Amino acid sequence: MRLPSLSQFKSQIQSLTRQQQNIDALQKQASSWQKIQHASEDPLLANRIQSMEDYLTGLDGYTANGKLAQSRATLIDSTIQSSIGKINRAQELLQQAQSGSMAPADRRVVAEELKGLVDQLYILTNTRDSNGDYIFSGTAAKSPSFVKGDNGYEYRGSQERLTLTISRGNTVVYGESGMHLFGNMKVGNGSFEVLAHPETNTGSGVASPGKVLNHAEYVADVYEIRMVTNSEGKLAYEVIGQNSGQVIPPPPKTSPDDAPAYVERGDIVFNGLSLQIEGLPAVGDTFTLRPAGTQNMLNTLMQLAESLDTETDTPKQKADLLQELSGFAASLTEVNEYLRTRLSEHGARAKNIDEQVLTNDTLLKDGRIDQKVLREIDPMEVISQMKQSMVTLEITQQSYMKMQEVFYAILNQRQR
Repeated sequence: MRLPSLSQFKSQIQSLTRQQQNIDALQKQASSWQKIQHASEDPLLANRIQSMEDYLTGLDGYTANGKLAQSRATLIDSTIQSSIGKINRAQELLQQAQSGSMAPADRRVVAEELKGLVDQLYILTNTRDSNGDYIFSGTAAKSPSFVKGDNGYEYRGSQERLTLTISRGNTVVYGESGMHLFGNMKVGNGSFEVLAHPETNTGSGVASPGKVLNHAEYVADVYEIRMVTNSEGKLAYEVIGQNSGQVIPPPPKTSPDDAPAYVERGDIVFNGLSLQIEGLPAVGDTFTLRPAGTQNMLNTLMQLAESLDTETDTPKQKADLLQELSGFAASLTEVNEYLRTRLSEHGARAKNIDEQVLTNDTLLKDGRIDQKVLREIDPMEVISQMKQSMVTLEITQQSYMKMQEVFYAILNQRQR
């Protein structure tokens, strides 16, 4: 027999050591259920586990933001819908007041209900969440959205919206600007407003809110419709634009001689717009058309309530009130449409949030499954590996012991 070499002994010892280390590692996995305890054991796997943890941490943040955005979206939705309900009621009351047959005492009752609606809307515009934050103050969430001052209701929040990121590349509005939602509302018909001059008008004419017939032809300007007497001795009207100059009668015709005769409820059409006048205006009475400005809905409703508190003992006073109510009717229509547009925009935003929350939940669920696969052992697989490793170790030990027996047997023979 040949004497086993030193290298053969070393090889067997190294094999025994590796197999024992492998068994020790498997025993650690079995006791901790973790594939590795330290990054040094498997740097590549450790890096993959860390990357997955970072991904899930970010996803957890997006998910939390999504839930917050969802809750806020529900609150905003209910507030806008409640506001629309208040405006609908205000329009119903205004329609009653416009009938012309309402007694002053009844108008005062309507005015009081309108003031109550203003108070309710004031509360809605200053809605706060469970943390006490004003949801319509933009980035200034600790400040009231609207306050009542000497000149009516004023917006005191931020013009900037507060946002939340609910996924990579998906940022949504969380703190809405009350100015955007309740403040930038056009008065009149949305393009222009019609005003009478009660301090100088003496007739009973009432102008309609008017409308734009053709936006391509509409010329925004400050127009004055003045009642005159034409060359035929008839009550007529002329239209003068601040920038447009004489519009009706169209040059080279002259005014007042060539001015068209006044026809009650007849269409007065010029520069892409149209309106009507009813009643009996007097010569010298004027009606002004000017581009629509903006106003918050609280002031619009409060001014309407104040108008209904005025006296209407004479035909002229009744005409002045009806003129104001005509303008308020157009303004409230704009308010209603504006709120419904914002509600539609918010609905699309809420849909995006809901869809992203569902996506985040799915990604988080799948990610945690992947994380478990990366980090945790398969118990049955580890047990199987341990059994196999122990069998292999036993075979290697027997081989090593056999080699020792051969080694000592040869030594004994040589010593004899």
